[in-house]
Amino acid sequence: MPARPPVVVIGGGWSGLAAAVELTRNGTAVTLIESAPHVGGRARTVAGPFGAVDNGQHLLIGAYREFLDMLGTLGLREEVLFDRRTLRLHMNDLDGGRDVVISVPALPAPLHLAKGLGSARGLSIGERLAAVRFTTWLQRRGFDIEDTPLGDLLTARGQPPRLTRALWEPLCLATLNTPLAIASSRLFARVLQQTFTGHRSNCDMLLPRVPLGDLLPEPAVAFITEHGGEVRTGSRAIALHTHGGRLAAIGLADGSRLAARHVVLALPPRALGPLLDGHPSLASLRTVLDRFHYQPICTVYLHYPGTVTFEGGLRGVLGGITQWLVDRGSTGTPGVIAAVVSAEGAHMDLDREALAKRVIKEVAALFPRWPAPETNLVIREKRATFASVTGIDALRPDSATSLPGCWLAGDWTATGLPATLEGAVRSGVQSARAVAAALRTGD
Repeated sequence: MPARPPVVVIGGGWSGLAAAVELTRNGTAVTLIESAPHVGGRARTVAGPFGAVDNGQHLLIGAYREFLDMLGTLGLREEVLFDRRTLRLHMNDLDGGRDVVISVPALPAPLHLAKGLGSARGLSIGERLAAVRFTTWLQRRGFDIEDTPLGDLLTARGQPPRLTRALWEPLCLATLNTPLAIASSRLFARVLQQTFTGHRSNCDMLLPRVPLGDLLPEPAVAFITEHGGEVRTGSRAIALHTHGGRLAAIGLADGSRLAARHVVLALPPRALGPLLDGHPSLASLRTVLDRFHYQPICTVYLHYPGTVTFEGGLRGVLGGITQWLVDRGSTGTPGVIAAVVSAEGAHMDLDREALAKRVIKEVAALFPRWPAPETNLVIREKRATFASVTGIDALRPDSATSLPGCWLAGDWTATGLPATLEGAVRSGVQSARAVAAALRTGD
């Protein structure tokens, strides 16, 4: 590999890994440093009492183009890693209401969405027509709308309360991880645009056949190191050193310095802030970071006998704490059901044992023939994502900073998406391409 100015990536989450892979692909030797003993950030594999699980259940869709392209760069095949399924939302109501089932047919976009909503089971004719009218209204505006609280927009656009409860609110929590009353309507519209425009397959569900660590973290590390790069875990960056008004080196916690012409700061806002202190040119960015707020995600893994399963692999839950159930049989852990509870709420006042008991009771009400789970594991990420609230896009910075040689990556940057794995990969790729362009000009 030809000699190039050194490039450092700080942060081994999905955005940092994506940046390092993209730089490596373009022939730039990269050193990635991660303070934790492992890479993957908030989307990694952890050991559970019944085998490997993810540190939070993630769902992927066919519209994740940057991520799928990166799999190709890493020499991985989608059909090996994922079970691709046509989107089917099956919402069970613990309060005894009718199940709502929405299946998206194999029609060109956007006809598939109109047909799926118009033929939804469990919704009245009026509710189905209201859903079609709302999505048509968004399409006519190119999904570019004024940013208001999503709950207010749905009311203003005549969405019936039962439709909002059965469809829009669950989708809001699943994609924005933010309560409906404060969620950004603009970001929600972009999610619908990404999912339901373009090719029909964009809305396909991609159910992983392998743990998260095998999707990107471990293959990315192998790719980087095999192409002359370096990945250092257990190494914490504590300072940015400058010379002549631009980045010159990274200070590490062990007292050493790592020379760098460019650095990609792939860290969440709370971790990034201290690195910016003492740099007047980054003071305004430091102020912006303090304005971000966060939302939790709880995943309760329930371990049943291996014969326990349900049709479709994904089930929505209304009227309880549980919001979504994912059958993880496809990941090689048959009998493991992941119950997902997104965003803030009364469940955060429960300890892990109480939360597990509540979820187990709700699952038993939906599937009374199932035996009791043999064991469970609760994983609670208190700051899982930034809060996708109204006006958040105005705060999200681009990859370039006012300090030459210093770049940003992370799902919280200006990706146009909420905090998703696709947003993380997109931000990393964008930052890497900006660095590559700077290197080509001799910067």
